[in-house]
Amino acid sequence: MKNGIENLRVALTGAYGGIGSALAVQLHSAGADLYLIGRNREKLEQLKTSLGKPTTPTQNVNLLVADLTVTSQLDALTQQLAELPPINVLINNAGISHFGLFESTSDQYIDDLVSINVTAVMKLTKRLLPMLTSQDCARIINVGSVFGSLAYPGFAAYSSSKFALRGFSEALSREVANSSVSVGHFTARATDTDINSDSVVALNKALKTHTDTPQSVAAKLLAFIHSKKLNNKIQWPEKLFVQLNSVFPNVVSKSLNKQLSTIQRFAKA
Repeated sequence: MKNGIENLRVALTGAYGGIGSALAVQLHSAGADLYLIGRNREKLEQLKTSLGKPTTPTQNVNLLVADLTVTSQLDALTQQLAELPPINVLINNAGISHFGLFESTSDQYIDDLVSINVTAVMKLTKRLLPMLTSQDCARIINVGSVFGSLAYPGFAAYSSSKFALRGFSEALSREVANSSVSVGHFTARATDTDINSDSVVALNKALKTHTDTPQSVAAKLLAFIHSKKLNNKIQWPEKLFVQLNSVFPNVVSKSLNKQLSTIQRFAKA
């Protein structure tokens, strides 16, 4: 971004989640105006209170309640945003996860994963693109997962939704390349948030999977806002597996097969 962080007006979905709330704190401390979006007003108000006093005399924190899977609420949210100072950053952070064997995954959960992780992102972005392209410089960031580059057993439906999000980000980035908007896809690794079920926490511990803190992820995401890059750098060892998977997927499959019995055991728990 060519302007300083104090000039950022950021719409953040999933604002009171683990990564969302950590990012809201860091954005607020840096002086950004915030448009915090979530389904629960009480949780949004609690988040706003936790932010403390404005960093600058003109800093604003706006609370916007909406279920992004409901078209009428998406339209109402768009109208609310149109009546406020225009955003120049949209962070599509809202999402849900699911861990379990695919054959045991309910149709409803599959619908919810696609609706929240993919469809809602696309619909909200479409509605806000005119506002963003009207700015001298704007940024869209879609928060994804390493499982959107590395399909992982036990996360078949979730991985599929995150692969779709990565594809949408890449296509949109190319589509708006001659505009004032840049699109970024931020790949998060395993993060210690409430989105993880007890089974996922136990699996990560059994496999000795490194888990990032929400604060460290938020700090990287904050830095990513200022770039015009499509993708952030994935850290090791996930970076190695993602690179191998793109060239030699069978090598990765053989490696994951060694973990399969452990994954299946926790997926059935």
